Amino acid sequence: MPQKESFIVEDLSWNTTDYVITAASASDVTDIKVGMIVSHDNFPIGTVVRNVFNSVSPAKIVVSELPDTAVSSGGEVTFVSGDIV
Repeated sequence: MPQKESFIVEDLSWNTTDYVITAASASDVTDIKVGMIVSHDNFPIGTVVRNVFNSVSPAKIVVSELPDTAVSSGGEVTFVSGDIV
């Protein structure tokens, strides 16, 4: 089914022991909302955004599941709304 919104965010980093995805800048994550689905091979299916901190530097996205592989820089993740058109 088509999704309402999806956003690709580049220049991200994450590790396997923390539920935080770090963004290069706050403007990179302004469209990311709580409840969006994280679509990336390193994150388990069903991983969702739990919180977004875009008023801190660097900006952070808190997710529900840990990734299986760390990315120290240059990561790209697609965030998809759970709302169906």
